[in-house]
Amino acid sequence: CSSDLVPQPTPASAAMQKAMDNPPPPEKPLGTIGAVHLSGLEGGTLAIVIKKTYDLFPNALPRVADEQIPLDAEGQLHDPIAEVVEPSWKSLPELIGHKTGTDVILQGFARPPHRTHEWKVGIRLGNYTHEAWIFGYRQVDVTHNRVVFTPPQPFESLPLRHELAYGGADLTYEEKYISELKKNIPDNKYRKIAPAIEHLWGDNNYVLRYPRNRFGMAYAVAPHPNWHIGRALPHLERPDDRLTPERLISSNPAHWQKQPIPVGFDYLDPYTFPINAMMGIAPLGFDPSGPQPEVKRNLLPADFYRGNVALATGADIATILHPMLGRQASLGLWFGHLRGSETIELLGVDPAHPVFRVVLPNEYPVILPLKGLTLPEVQSIQLTKIHLDSENRKLIQTWSVRYPMPAAPHPDLLKSLPESVQVLFKRIS
Repeated sequence: CSSDLVPQPTPASAAMQKAMDNPPPPEKPLGTIGAVHLSGLEGGTLAIVIKKTYDLFPNALPRVADEQIPLDAEGQLHDPIAEVVEPSWKSLPELIGHKTGTDVILQGFARPPHRTHEWKVGIRLGNYTHEAWIFGYRQVDVTHNRVVFTPPQPFESLPLRHELAYGGADLTYEEKYISELKKNIPDNKYRKIAPAIEHLWGDNNYVLRYPRNRFGMAYAVAPHPNWHIGRALPHLERPDDRLTPERLISSNPAHWQKQPIPVGFDYLDPYTFPINAMMGIAPLGFDPSGPQPEVKRNLLPADFYRGNVALATGADIATILHPMLGRQASLGLWFGHLRGSETIELLGVDPAHPVFRVVLPNEYPVILPLKGLTLPEVQSIQLTKIHLDSENRKLIQTWSVRYPMPAAPHPDLLKSLPESVQVLFKRIS
């Protein structure tokens, strides 16, 4: 979300206010928690990253969970949904000392109260709603040489994952492309380039996958409609950017910007657009001079692409990297810094509570004195992530407590800091 769309703190209802006015007893200090991030070699900013897990209850303050989930240094993939679809990210690295705002993540399922053909899921924060249309199974068909979509079948629940949104790979196009290469290149020459072709289509290369979502479904490049008969269509779609029969076939992988923007609630893939463009490594076919659909919809700032990092040298490289590069939420869920006292409404993910109201804990972390290190006054406390798990009714919040450092602490001291950090939490006034 652009800064002008950042919602204001939501007023609490009378029931919520009563819960907030009668907080549980003070907690004991949380020990063995946190991680240290240091920016700058001769000084800079010391950031202590704090993570706390809560149990969720509808229309009430969450409670501290018995099991505290540790910080994730590397990130993890989801379990696969299907053999042919690479799994998306279940988590991304959390040792990030600074973000330009608060990322909001929702993991769970679309759960209508009864079987239905379509449903709507969303996250509402203040006067802003991020939502998706959810459809049962549909597929591509061809009638009188025209592409048509079959009606959606009824469903009970569907996971809110990037694999079910628009994107992925057109395997038919890739097969036809390789077939044409073999047909038009002599065998002795093809054998020489075969390793390069295999590398191009390898598991870790995404040249012909949809640049906005390599995990998704229904991305179609091959020009003949009959080649796409039976292709499954997205279950999750952005209401204002739907896939239509007329938009199904792009005919050219370089025309990907004309295709739908996928909708998501989970972690954004750091290897695809727009994150790679923010790094100065834009996908094949990206046109920085043309209209940007994400900017038009206030999903990205106008300056998200600052040039090609391969053409920059020295200090100019830093100017290419966009400050929002560290954002991890799906587009539409990048907020300015939230206080942690807001109410978030989850729409359509719990049949017993069509509007599941999450009252944020209304607290912030305070670092207790660290042995062997005198810290200056806190520069800022940033709520960097709100992770909501609607299936397990968990809330996970991550903060970055930042200190200006005139000089870098000794590396040995930094190694010992995560084990010595103790945290208390105070009410937000």
